[in-house]
Amino acid sequence: MTNSLHIPFDFDRRDVTRLFVRKLQALGLSQPEALLCAYQVWTEWATASAEWRPLKLTMGDNPSDYLWGRDDLTHIIEGYCVGYKGEPGGLILAALESGFILIEQRSDVKGLVLAGFWNINVHLDPQYKTIQQRGGVARAQKQLHAESLKLGAQQSSLITEQTSLALEGNKPAKEEEKNLCALIIRLDRICGKPMRLSRDYSETLIRDALDVTRRFTHDQIRVVETYLLASRENPEVVKDPARILAEFPQHLKNAEEFGQ
Repeated sequence: MTNSLHIPFDFDRRDVTRLFVRKLQALGLSQPEALLCAYQVWTEWATASAEWRPLKLTMGDNPSDYLWGRDDLTHIIEGYCVGYKGEPGGLILAALESGFILIEQRSDVKGLVLAGFWNINVHLDPQYKTIQQRGGVARAQKQLHAESLKLGAQQSSLITEQTSLALEGNKPAKEEEKNLCALIIRLDRICGKPMRLSRDYSETLIRDALDVTRRFTHDQIRVVETYLLASRENPEVVKDPARILAEFPQHLKNAEEFGQ
């Protein structure tokens, strides 16, 4: 079943699990109760269907100084663990100190990840695609790429003067001009934007598109486009072609992590 929870075959023998269990025992739980809590943390992560869980409060570098009792996520996780009756934050701290749960910062927000969980439970991600679905996305991307090259050649002839002005001193070759236009056309299509008129090709847009086509390989660009196609229903994925081009390295990183 695609919704089933997968746990490591050596779950109770993993170093992080054993250390977490010992720390919970020091808080007053029996060995079976502590092991059950460890399992229930995994179950809670599966229920949330999220790899990374953002913390609402600002925290410093030392987890023990954080006011865990004031964060909603603490109460959600600890409340899920039947048998834990300690002070709010005690279970979370034990999990962090043992490496069972890790703190990971994304952008300017810190959050929690469960060590080893997502490697074997990626199927629980709402954005997860089966092999058949990924094949459909790949075919759509291939067709879009072919169409965009034809449109890119037409569009590049219409914006030659704008391109020359935008890239004065760094004028692209004709093939580069076609490719940057094709890239913009593909991103517009993927993001559900209407066909862009020649006057809508701003200097910044042209510069960023040329930079992407020069700095990144065809395969890297394809990885990002396939990721965007597969994630169109995810509200957290950027749908602005200008932003995608300006922040391309970050989107490539997201795409590579998504494909793992």
